[in-house]
Amino acid sequence: MDCALNFKPGQIVSLECGDACLHSEVIQVVEARQVCWVRPLMLVVLLSGKDLSAQWSEDYTLSDLRDGADLLWPGSLFRAALDTEVISLLTELQSLGL
Repeated sequence: MDCALNFKPGQIVSLECGDACLHSEVIQVVEARQVCWVRPLMLVVLLSGKDLSAQWSEDYTLSDLRDGADLLWPGSLFRAALDTEVISLLTELQSLGL
């Protein structure tokens, strides 16, 4: 069984590609199609070419995607986001909306 099927609604997941990371909230897992319905929250792009798995530094751009469209994407491409990587980013995202 695919680990993506273990995602729960409200969980934050990440999709990484190169120096960019899309953080999204799971709305629903569509098991029959093995896709996740997610609501994008933010896109983080590293400016210095550092590895995404490294501790976040000040060398990134943060884009607010909360008003964007939802996505249906293969669940196998997502991973569960770590609290330590998203809590500070979510705080910064909230301050962008003020």
